[in-house]
Amino acid sequence: MYRAIQILVVLMILTSFITHTINIDSENFIIARMTFSDIFGLLAIGLFGIQFLKDKELFKQIPMGYRLGGLVVLCFLISIVTSLSVISTLAEVIILIYLILLSITIYFTFKDQPRDSLFSIVTITTFILSSIGIYDVIAVNIGFPNVFESANKNYGVSGFRYFGQAANYSFTMLTLLIPLKYSDFTTNYSKSKKVFLNITILLCMLFMISTGRVSIFISFSIGLFIFLIVTLEKRIFKDVGIFLAFVSFFVLAIFQFTPTLFKNIAFRIASRITHRDENKEIANLFIDNIKNTLISFSDNIWFGSGLGGFVNHYSEFEIHGSYLKVLGETGLIGVFGYVIFMVYLLYIVYRNRNSIQTNFFHYFIPFFLASLLSWSYNYHFRKKEFWLLFAVLMIIDFNSTRKRGKIEE
Repeated sequence: MYRAIQILVVLMILTSFITHTINIDSENFIIARMTFSDIFGLLAIGLFGIQFLKDKELFKQIPMGYRLGGLVVLCFLISIVTSLSVISTLAEVIILIYLILLSITIYFTFKDQPRDSLFSIVTITTFILSSIGIYDVIAVNIGFPNVFESANKNYGVSGFRYFGQAANYSFTMLTLLIPLKYSDFTTNYSKSKKVFLNITILLCMLFMISTGRVSIFISFSIGLFIFLIVTLEKRIFKDVGIFLAFVSFFVLAIFQFTPTLFKNIAFRIASRITHRDENKEIANLFIDNIKNTLISFSDNIWFGSGLGGFVNHYSEFEIHGSYLKVLGETGLIGVFGYVIFMVYLLYIVYRNRNSIQTNFFHYFIPFFLASLLSWSYNYHFRKKEFWLLFAVLMIIDFNSTRKRGKIEE
């Protein structure tokens, strides 16, 4: 059964970048929200659940991070008492429970495997999505056949339903793979495996740029800047120089061969940064987002509008950003659960920063700080890639703690 669970988890990760649902228009909530990847995920959770019931010791092995995830679920669920949309609140909570269970399944599947096993799956997945993503956006612009019907001339999206999902997913993968490249996890990598990792990181960066997601551009740039300042390693400066050369070539290429894509990226940057027009909705969206969130919170400071209850009541748009969403939709009760969880996550990162077992966190922290910034504009609790990242961090922490205990003995 363990082998079957492992295969299902791998298939789930490999297809996780295909975010189109089975039938978005279906009246059935599960069918309307389920992706192809979720089929594998639900089967893996089901088999793991059976294994969990057989082995009572597994419950004691659940990391504190996931137990605090359960606290978050409870705090968010309580907001149903004042929810402006009970169905939406239940739907949001069910999705969160599913993602936490999925992350737990990933954790138990890989925690005792060779330390680069899960990273290998993540690398392969990132290579596939980036390669197809870059090809699709170019193909649809020059008239070549594309892989996914959702391919768009204006931005990189490919297997994702929205370009924002593509950008967030790519950024999260880079948050894992760039630290992996420079950490001791790759010490025993063969030359070909290191080359594959380098190519994957570069392709992922280029695909992320093609999405035109300005908030992710800003977050990644800040993370990269902190990364350079904190590490001060010649090899990293050299690699960044090579990266910038490829980016320049890529920008020139899309300007020449895919002018529609180039114009869209330029427009999104200009409308949000260089040439903001306060009289246009696109420029005021951020301000309105904060204002309407505070109104929702002030109307019910304890439970907010209910998780998922904000849209169509305070605004036609969903609240952008994890921090504002938790505040406006779950009130102080939800904020309490969320803060406890995030403080523990920060603690995990902090206590491993100088670990003698691995230097991964030394290179990870700059991009983690950038992720904290990006989550101010994106609701990361509903992102499968966040819970994949969380599983990776829990696995590394578990193995570091285990090794640290052996050394102390």
